[in-house]
Amino acid sequence: VRTTPLAVAKLIVLDTRSRDTPLHDVRVRQALNYAVDKEALLQDVVGHGLALQGQVVGREANGYSDLVRHPYPYDPAEARRLLAEAGYPNGFALHIYYTRWPDDQERRELLHIADDLARVGILVTLEGHDRATHLQRRLGGLLSPAYYDSFPYHPTLDASQVMDYFGSEKTQYLSPTYNNDDFEEIYKLARMEMNQSIRRRALEVAMRSLAESPPAIFLYQPVRVDGLHRDITDFKASPDLLLDFQRLRR
Repeated sequence: VRTTPLAVAKLIVLDTRSRDTPLHDVRVRQALNYAVDKEALLQDVVGHGLALQGQVVGREANGYSDLVRHPYPYDPAEARRLLAEAGYPNGFALHIYYTRWPDDQERRELLHIADDLARVGILVTLEGHDRATHLQRRLGGLLSPAYYDSFPYHPTLDASQVMDYFGSEKTQYLSPTYNNDDFEEIYKLARMEMNQSIRRRALEVAMRSLAESPPAIFLYQPVRVDGLHRDITDFKASPDLLLDFQRLRR
C-alpha cells in the first residue's frame, strides 16, 4: 500500500470584499486559520491527507513557496488574541455553504471544523446544496460569506490553477471573493511572464501574499491510497492522477 498526495487543495473560501463584515479584517481571517486543528481533522474524520501550510497548493506544485511565514499551526490562543485585536473578543456568526455528496463527507468535516471554531467564539451554521446548485451559486456570487470546496491543480501541477480563483475579476468559474491589490499586481506578472524562472519566483511571492492576507481557511491536500500486488515493481504514482503503465514491471 502506498499513498500519494493529490494535486487538490481543500479550502473554505472567505468573502473578504465587504467592509461591513468581520472577514474583511485580515486579523480575523488569520485567526480562523489558527483556530482549525488540521491534523486532528485528518486523523479523526478524513483518514488520510496532508495539512496545507498556509498555501493553496502542496509542495509538489510549481509556485509552492518557502517564503511563506504563516503556515498556521493550530493555536487557539493566537486565534483568540487576533479576534480580540480585531474587535471581536466574543466571536461572531459564520455561515458556510458546502456540497451535499452521497457520503456526506464535506458535512462531517465541517462539523469537526465548526467545533474548533466554536472554541474561539465563532458560531458556525451550515447550508448544503447538490453539486450543480452549489456550482451555479458559486458562479453567481451566492455563497457569501464562506463556502467549502475542492480546488484541483492537475494536470499542470501549477499554483496558478488555484490562484485564478482569487483574482478580482469575474470569470467563467466564479464571482470574485477576494480583493488584494498586492496579490493582484504580482500575480498579473506571473500570468504574463514567459521566462519560467521569473514566473516561478512571481508565483512564490504571490503565494506569500495569499498566506499573509488569507483568502480562505487552508485545510488539507487529499492523498490517494494505492494497493499493489507484491510482484509489481517500479510503480510510481503521480499527483496529477495519471499512471505510467510503461513503468510497471512484474
